[in-house]
Amino acid sequence: EKDEGSRMNRFQKRIETISLFVTIPVSITGWILFDFNVFAGIWIGCMCALIGFRMIVKMTKSLNPDEQKAKKQGVFSYTMRYFFYGMILFICAYKGIPVLSVLAGIMCHKASLLIYTAIEKEDA
Repeated sequence: EKDEGSRMNRFQKRIETISLFVTIPVSITGWILFDFNVFAGIWIGCMCALIGFRMIVKMTKSLNPDEQKAKKQGVFSYTMRYFFYGMILFICAYKGIPVLSVLAGIMCHKASLLIYTAIEKEDA
């Protein structure tokens, strides 16, 4: 089990690192082509996705062995994550940060998951 935990931590750190490296050129391009608000929105989206990712990892590490309790825990975690995403999008829209740039930042994180998968396939 200890080995599984350290494997999960390595996985999490690699995903986070790849996310940051994907977001750097995307955010700079957004700033050059549009403005600073787009740059900020992309980073807000990336950080939002990374926080959501950490929430998922934390939830999976603490899942209850009881199937009914695990289901409730999963639904609660899912609901809280999407409430968090919704609040971030609402606040950004209210403050004038383009929502599409926030979504682009979230997509940077999603791309990092695909990149990680491709790297791991090559290593296997």
